[in-house]
Amino acid sequence: MTIMKMKNLVINSTNKTPKIDFNAEIGIIEIKGVSIAEDANKFYSPLIDWAERYVKTTGLFLTTIKIKIIYFNTSTSDYLINFLKTFKKLGDKVSIEWYYETEDDDMKETGTHFENILEMKFHYIEVDEI
Repeated sequence: MTIMKMKNLVINSTNKTPKIDFNAEIGIIEIKGVSIAEDANKFYSPLIDWAERYVKTTGLFLTTIKIKIIYFNTSTSDYLINFLKTFKKLGDKVSIEWYYETEDDDMKETGTHFENILEMKFHYIEVDEI
């Protein structure tokens, strides 16, 4: 059986979209910044496509997803849930780290909401600044 090598995906942040750093080689996937894209489908669909290919080709190693979003809009929420749902197939081989800034109870609460919707375990990491 041949395992296809995945290309990493890196997209720089803008004032409306987060930084994307998906490293297939070491299994670390990070979304960081603000996500208020006017066309969330255009931005997130390629990320979901990448995630689907990744899940099909990843080996037995652990994948860590780091969500470091400061703020996002409603349309981003739907795509973020679908993105994370893609990794559910990895079972205990995926770790989701939900970062939130000190005193940003709303973002932590959003993480617990996502955790309940997805029925996946999140690890919450409080930081001074994202």
